[in-house]
Amino acid sequence: MGVETKVEYLTKKNRDLEKEEEEEKVEEEEEKEEEEEKEEEKEDEEEKEEEEEEEEEEEEEEEAKKGGRDTLKKTYVKE
Repeated sequence: MGVETKVEYLTKKNRDLEKEEEEEKVEEEEEKEEEEEKEEEKEDEEEKEEEEEEEEEEEEEEEAKKGGRDTLKKTYVKE
């Protein structure tokens, strides 16, 4: 009986350790996923900002074309 209880104890302890390792792996994977999501969000924000800047530049160019020479002269003088 003494040997069986020791084997049972070690088996249970081994199972507990395996469960802990699995839980740690799951936590690490979740953390990695969260970090990846944050990075993707940052990239998305940067892309949006770049697109907005490009749109603003295009609008300014269109306004300059519509305004004709006067706008171009004003721009030239400012520079």
